[in-house]
Amino acid sequence: MGTIGVAREYNAYIVNGLTGQVIAALPWSRISWSRLANDVSAASLTVPAADGGIECTGAFGGLRAWTQLLAIERNGAIVWDGPIIGWSRPASKQGGVGDVTIRALDRFAITMKRLLAVDMLGVVTPSALWYLLDGANLDDPSGMPYIYNVPISSAFFDSVSSPIAVTYEVERLERIYDIVQNFVSKSLIDYTQVGATLWPDETERRTLLGGRGARPVLNESNVIGIPGVEVDAMSLATVAYGGAASGGKSGAQVISTQYPMLGLYTDAILHVGEQFPDVATVEPATITYGAGWSRSTDGYTAALAASTAVPTVTIEQVRLAPNFGCPTLESDLSNLMPGQRVDVDFQDTAAFNYPYVGISYEYRYWYHAIAASDVYDWMKTPVSSDTISVLRLERIDVNVTASEDGIDEEFLASFTPTAEWDGTVPDYWEDTPYDTAYGEP
Repeated sequence: MGTIGVAREYNAYIVNGLTGQVIAALPWSRISWSRLANDVSAASLTVPAADGGIECTGAFGGLRAWTQLLAIERNGAIVWDGPIIGWSRPASKQGGVGDVTIRALDRFAITMKRLLAVDMLGVVTPSALWYLLDGANLDDPSGMPYIYNVPISSAFFDSVSSPIAVTYEVERLERIYDIVQNFVSKSLIDYTQVGATLWPDETERRTLLGGRGARPVLNESNVIGIPGVEVDAMSLATVAYGGAASGGKSGAQVISTQYPMLGLYTDAILHVGEQFPDVATVEPATITYGAGWSRSTDGYTAALAASTAVPTVTIEQVRLAPNFGCPTLESDLSNLMPGQRVDVDFQDTAAFNYPYVGISYEYRYWYHAIAASDVYDWMKTPVSSDTISVLRLERIDVNVTASEDGIDEEFLASFTPTAEWDGTVPDYWEDTPYDTAYGEP
């Protein structure tokens, strides 16, 4: 079985970003590195004064931001690298004794240094990330401080299931990073950066360690200490159900282990507080849809965002034991990354014995009305479960300390709940695509 194992050795290097040549090996007393979903991860390294501190960098002419990378090696394999973005030495009056701390970000940080043209227009689909990176020439080494490999467009998760072609327009110069984060907030993009590889497809990452029965199981036997679980129901939104006659009720939570959307009021499910006109007079072509949607013969059904259906549950800073893993986990940890699913089996009914409702991309049947043909594609699909039994890995944080007694590694992971699709969709969630037959919202 592949496990994360014990950290026997850590090494750190300064690397030329364009050639990959190792410039220098660094002594260290503390190292930290991370992997994040939908954001830029960070790493840092401290060189103690006893090992040269800030003066150790003088041997190779000093540090250079962006053109030099910090590479971190664990048990002989590089587990993290990215451009150096700064360093610091505390002043003597602050207790500084000559230590130097070097800070770095992963390679996706280059999106913080590239701008999108003012007149850029585009269609917001999951593949919009590719258009942004390609348009910024991030794969052109002539203008880059380090090598960055943009996957070919076909590697980016794209689906005709995106119900709406949302056009975006940039009215001023904006960083690529800011636009990407805006897409992330709308659940239009899901990515993670691991070394030189960008993983833009959550559906691919989620199964790198296998499916149910093969992937890791998080339980008391493979963690150090009992993890903290935060359940926050304060943001749990109420919803209003509007029927064809604008009847219905408000103030009721949608928590159903069968269907995220109830079939009693079939014409609409709307968030309380949203400014919609009378649902009896609204034409489908005038509605701005949310996380997902479908049309029915007597109206429309707007999908309820997952965050309004259940409390926010986070399982953060779980310290993984060396035996955490599964048979498919690579020894270099190259396939352990955010977006993957693990099973959870803690004897904690207060935290996990709670229904979960959400939206997930699943490969399922779709009837294409115009082509009058069957389509199988990845589409936003309601998922639910009676209890929280599946988790999505959101981030990894590793802290390493060197001492006379050896290396102490704290391997931390953070998770959020998710659910497996049971192969069904709720009533009134039609497999009818959005196309020109309906006009554009």
